[in-house]
Amino acid sequence: MLTSQMITQIQSAIADEAQSHRLRGIMIQVAQANGLRPTAKEFDDAVQFVIDYINHVPILLLAMHGAAQSLGVQATVRPLLEACEQYWDAGFDLIPDHLGLVGYMDDAYYILSIFQIIADQHRQANGAPLMNMQLTPMNQTMRGLIGEPHATILDTAVATAVAAPVFNAMLQNLPFLSQPLVDRDPIWGNASINEIVDARMGALGIV
Repeated sequence: MLTSQMITQIQSAIADEAQSHRLRGIMIQVAQANGLRPTAKEFDDAVQFVIDYINHVPILLLAMHGAAQSLGVQATVRPLLEACEQYWDAGFDLIPDHLGLVGYMDDAYYILSIFQIIADQHRQANGAPLMNMQLTPMNQTMRGLIGEPHATILDTAVATAVAAPVFNAMLQNLPFLSQPLVDRDPIWGNASINEIVDARMGALGIV
């Protein structure tokens, strides 16, 4: 699947949320379960966080494709990035995509969790970062929003995917990179991801 198609799907999901408020409804339930009553603006901020989170998938893919081409390592990086694209289209889909933003939360969590594992393993093997950003804080927050039992099922699916021989072969073929494929967060720039998570999702009680 092309990243342009991902972006189109996400835009459709955003339009769906504007009509259905399906994601906001889930956030209201989560906040109430934690004994909290966020303001309308706090809910708006939380919804925007989820939109930004999901948008990280195609935007990170585009950034990595472009950087790999510039560094002359596109041939060795492409298989791994294409595998992540396929995960979005035909991979583990726990929450149906027709549910709009809610339906893409699991896809984004699945792929961004794999991205973080790739980055961690590359750093361990080569002593160099694959990307100068940490996805873990926002992944953990999204995990809290997805909730159980779905979150644990997704974690098991991620572990199964990265343990596959074909995945390990792709990781082993990654070249040593003298500079990261992603220098900074493509959506939030140099802003602290922890601060963004706290500011936008803290009112729900899942940070």
